[in-house]
Amino acid sequence: MRLWRGAQHSAEHVIFALVRVVHPKGIRQAKVWLKKAESSAEALRKADQFDAIESAWLDFLIAAGTIYLKLESACPGTGPVNGWFGRVREERKLDPLLRYIHHARNSAQHGIEDSTDPDALEWRADLAGRAVVFRGEHPPISMEWESAAGGVISIDTFEKRRIVGLKAVFDRGNSFDPPTSHLGQSLPPFLEPINVASMGLKYLRDLVATAEFYSS
Repeated sequence: MRLWRGAQHSAEHVIFALVRVVHPKGIRQAKVWLKKAESSAEALRKADQFDAIESAWLDFLIAAGTIYLKLESACPGTGPVNGWFGRVREERKLDPLLRYIHHARNSAQHGIEDSTDPDALEWRADLAGRAVVFRGEHPPISMEWESAAGGVISIDTFEKRRIVGLKAVFDRGNSFDPPTSHLGQSLPPFLEPINVASMGLKYLRDLVATAEFYSS
């Protein structure tokens, strides 16, 4: 009888491990911080002064990091769900955009280096009523386009505008550059905080939704 009960206990343990889910309390708390991430991303969209942009960016970084911490704490130590979150951690380690958000958050909370660059430059010109925008330290010398009518349009005058860009962050002795790709897709150079926050927010929404699936 003892052997049967032991075998039954082992089988029940295996079944329990397979159905063990993310703790609902962790989901609720992750959703609270997801709202904070959404609010900070919206503040980034509206901000037009450096102090406001930097403040909203830091709020987003902290919210993003806390979502990971809440979900990790809500996952059991063993079983399929823990394996899922292990893959989430690995993706954050390998994906340039997720990795940058993670280390920018660490740098903001544990260091003194900024991840924002208030002196990034943007160069604008008008092309037949359409804005042409370049970012970098120097504008193009000149540019030419062939018009629909067959003529050539030349631009050699650009308006300079300062924007808030991103720069490399330092975390635990390592440097992490602004992302150049996300989930296998190349990103344009000279990203602004709102660009990274918008893509990061979409990922975080999907992450919390997946965790909620595991909690049901």
